[in-house]
Amino acid sequence: MKRIMKLVAHDNIAIAFEAIQAGDALRFEDQTLVALDDIPFGHKVAMADIPDRGTVFRYGVPIGHALHDIPKGSHVHSHNLATNFLDHQSHVVEPTPHAVESASPAVEPTPPAAEPTPPAVEPTP
Repeated sequence: MKRIMKLVAHDNIAIAFEAIQAGDALRFEDQTLVALDDIPFGHKVAMADIPDRGTVFRYGVPIGHALHDIPKGSHVHSHNLATNFLDHQSHVVEPTPHAVESASPAVEPTPPAAEPTPPAVEPTP
């Protein structure tokens, strides 16, 4: 049995505590299921069938909704889950040109001061 952890009783996903291969048996408390997909360590697995547009609960709060039906035992991730935390699925940052204003007029750099020459040391006979 592969190790998974359901964080709150009414969550409909659990977290993989190790890499899971499709076909692996999973168990959490009294619930047993079979992984339908490979699920990387730390990713989510559906603990119940989640219908298209159905709410996904983690930490006891809704974190997103299903983009299509997600069968019990499936990998739940960005390919089938839309987040509730962003207004859109991807975020693109476009650079905005800004005028750069100098706080002071250009000044020629001052050359570094010459290092003093160390005194010559006479060898002892």
